[in-house]
Amino acid sequence: MGIALLEERFQQYKKEYPQNIPALTVLARQISGLQIQIRKLFEDITPSLCSACEIKCCSGMPIDGWFTAEDYFAYRMLYDVPEVLEEHHAEQWNCSFLSPDGCFLPEDMRPLACVKVNCQKLNQVLEEQGARSQFKQLSEAIDDIQTKLWELVGNNEE
Repeated sequence: MGIALLEERFQQYKKEYPQNIPALTVLARQISGLQIQIRKLFEDITPSLCSACEIKCCSGMPIDGWFTAEDYFAYRMLYDVPEVLEEHHAEQWNCSFLSPDGCFLPEDMRPLACVKVNCQKLNQVLEEQGARSQFKQLSEAIDDIQTKLWELVGNNEE
């Protein structure tokens, strides 16, 4: 689903369900906190691991990333509409938020699929460092919030 359509749905949702905006904001802040904790787990691992990888995770993603309506609505509670890198539209299988320097979406509010899914190498390093269980706990907490988001947003979609 493209960003323009997600934004249209978000604006419509805000008009139809203004009473849900405070709860959506709380969930967005919870997601942000969890993503910051996940980034801290990754900060010493991913620079060397990801730069050496021949098949980047963000290559092969949908044009506008992995935003679901729920992810996007939470994102919009904390940030403005994300700018899509137009030059990536020519590269059919690259995420439109992938720049030469990496993802330019805020580190604390990326689509949940981008945060929770790891390659085998990253999982192996997390295991070796004894951080795999911590990542799993953070990921499960995100799953719980994702369920709450779906209940808040998904049940109201047409």
